[in-house]
Order: sequence, then structure tokens, then C-alpha cells
Amino acid sequence: MTLELGDQPITCIVSDAVMAWSREVANKLGIRVAVVWPASAASYSLAANIPNLIRDGYIDDDGFSIKKQRIQLSSSIPSFGTENLPWKVGDSNAEKAIFKYTIRNFEHLQSTEWQMCNSFYELEAGALSLFPKLLPIGPLLASNDTGNLGAQFWQEDYSCLTWLDQQPSRSVIYAAFGSFTIFDQIQFQELARGLQLTNKPFLWVVRPGSNQESNHAYPKEFHGSHGKIVGWVPQQNVLSHPSIACFFHNANYICDTWKVGLGFDKDENGIIRKEEFNKKVELLLGDKSIREKALELKQIARNNIGDGSQDSTNFSNFIKWLEEA
Repeated sequence: MTLELGDQPITCIVSDAVMAWSREVANKLGIRVAVVWPASAASYSLAANIPNLIRDGYIDDDGFSIKKQRIQLSSSIPSFGTENLPWKVGDSNAEKAIFKYTIRNFEHLQSTEWQMCNSFYELEAGALSLFPKLLPIGPLLASNDTGNLGAQFWQEDYSCLTWLDQQPSRSVIYAAFGSFTIFDQIQFQELARGLQLTNKPFLWVVRPGSNQESNHAYPKEFHGSHGKIVGWVPQQNVLSHPSIACFFHNANYICDTWKVGLGFDKDENGIIRKEEFNKKVELLLGDKSIREKALELKQIARNNIGDGSQDSTNFSNFIKWLEEA
């Protein structure tokens, strides 16, 4: 069986690492396969260590945490909280299904010839040292000349960029929680109250299905007059916009590892209250060291894009391998 693209036969599949089952397709076609892990090397290391997490009693055979505790994979990387496991998405049925899929996926990954990730050595040396076969080729960003590739779950609302253009430099709170996070109604309303309490302009992504309620019920006192609420955004454009001051999201690892953020504390009911949102915004924007650290990492990332960097060499070697396929 042979596949062709125009006049040229297809000789290799390059897939997202979460679709590592593409190896089966490649095997049937007699062609090579390479995968790219688009997230951090730390998240890869956590998923790759699932058998050890079960053995050591952190999680059961269905991926549910035995108790709330910290997971230390290596002294060279920060610990993870069991409440932040990457497959903890949605309800228990969804969590179990994603966990089982992750296990099968990593079984496929082990036999792929090339495994690459969107990171770089200076950022995650500890996690990368655990898996020498995982080669960093980051940071990877969409090129300006690629246009709209259509690889989005929902329609991007570009009106937010016009709105951002009208805001002062480093003044806007950007709140977005990814493709899977689902808020209960109490947390959703507390977030709304918290954004309003900051008295700062905000851009809030409320994607379809991000709330357990069928309709997003905002608090009665929430008017949102100094903010903009959209369903989905061109995130790379938003994050690079000069009006953005800070980013609300659910990636605690960034705060723990790279020291460019602050984590939110939950109350006894597991809810982040409006006062906590407001408090952390004031602390974050008033801490010059966090901004300096972010600028330092930005420069390191820029250096890794240029010729001569280890990541650039990894990518060049990959291209040579493709040409030989």
C-alpha cells in the first residue's frame, strides 16, 4: 500500500504525540513516524511515569489519586500535586477515559524513532534529563505567513485584538483556562466577581461548555463594563499584545518552576474566592522580580531560535532524517 501527495510518495508521518497510534498506520504503510509533544517536558515525564505512580501508591489503576500529596519524580524538577494530574479533566468518567488513553498512547510512543517537544534545555533541563530520547526543538510558534490554519476547536474572535489596541500598555488581565477546564457555578461566579473587584480591564475567554450549567449565569452584581468576554481568541496574538499585564490560567507548574507567576489558594471548600483573585493580581503586578524573570526567560527563548543553539541543531538533524526517509 502506498500513499502519494502529488507526484511524491509519502515516506513519513509526523504527528502530535497524543496521537501516537499513528505508528500503527505508519507500520502498515511501511514508512517512518515521528512525534511532537506540544506541551512541556515536565508533563511528558509525569505521563511517562504512570506505571511508577501506580506502583508507589500515588494513583490507582484508573488514574485516581489515592490521597492529596506531592509527587517528586526527580530532585532536578519541582514536585507535582496529585490534584493537578494532566488527566484530571471533567467528571470521573472522563478522567478515567483520558487516563487509559494516555497509557495506551505512551506504549506507542516508546517505539517511535523521533520524539520531540516544544521546549528547550535551559527551561527544563531536569525533566529532559530523565528522557534523553525526548529532544527539545522549541520554542515553536506559528509563523506570521501561515495564515489561519483552521486548527482551532472554536472560531477565534479577532475583535478582541481591536479592543486590546484601545487599552493602555500592561493594563489588561487576560483570563483563559484552556480547552478542557469546566467550572462549577460557584467558581465561575467567584471568578467573575474577582475580575470585577480588580477594577482593571480584562479579557475573559468563556468558551462553550466551560461551565457545568447549560448557560453561563453571571452574578447579578457583575456588569463587566471594563472588560471584554469572548468565546475563543487567537492566543498567540493576545499573549504578545503590549496591553496584556498578566494571565489567569490553570498551569500551576509555571508558577512553581519558572517563578514567573503566583498560585491561587483555595478555601476550605476548594473554591478560589474573589478576594484571592484581587490579592494575587495586586501582588503580581507589584513584584518587579517576576517581570524581570519573565524577560530573562524571553531572551533565553529567543536565543534558542537562532542558528547554533542545541534546539536548532536537533531540528536540523530531524530535517536531515526526513530527507533520508
